[in-house]
Amino acid sequence: DVVSSCTKNGGDCVGTKEIAINALDQLSVAQQTLLTVCVGTTPPPPPAEPPTIPGDIVITEFMANPLVVSDSVGEWFEVHNPTSTDFDLNGLVVGDNGVDSFTIDATLFLPAGGFVVLGNNGDTTVNGGVTLDFVYSDFFLGDLADEIQILNGTTLLDEIDYSTVYIQSGQSRELSTSHFNGTDNDDEGNWCYGTTLFGDGGYGTPGVTNDCQL
Repeated sequence: DVVSSCTKNGGDCVGTKEIAINALDQLSVAQQTLLTVCVGTTPPPPPAEPPTIPGDIVITEFMANPLVVSDSVGEWFEVHNPTSTDFDLNGLVVGDNGVDSFTIDATLFLPAGGFVVLGNNGDTTVNGGVTLDFVYSDFFLGDLADEIQILNGTTLLDEIDYSTVYIQSGQSRELSTSHFNGTDNDDEGNWCYGTTLFGDGGYGTPGVTNDCQL
């Protein structure tokens, strides 16, 4: 096998490095350690875990009423990881206070300090030109008022409610970069309209740091 073929010979490794690397994820920790010594292969990091504590992830931007395309293909929202820990959002549930919800049913890696964008159509030629990290269905953002909630089981990780603000067509709502936390994003006073042109004519900063400074 891969491990037994990898031996030390006067300080040099004898074995097939390519095979060792390709098989690395199938080996035990002890076998991976042996391969590390022998062929200089670094074992992969452990898989990222889901966020578990409120505030681990923060909703920082959303497009509820696109202008250049219809709502049915152009809605999206952005999630930020303000912590120093990488997360996998697989298994989290997104919903509102009504009947809309979906489950993130695939690996969705959210690195420390990073962003992911989730939306209802992944085709950039029809969705207004926004690049998505995850495509959902059965979830809709109201043009006048709605909520976005993200849960791990029964734990509410983050929530926004935009029932008290006017939603401008074609402009996202962005959280001020000085308020990137799960408490401050509850206050509509910490949000701005998107002003940076992207894609086919929308305004916002999907997937990158917001312009909003308050």
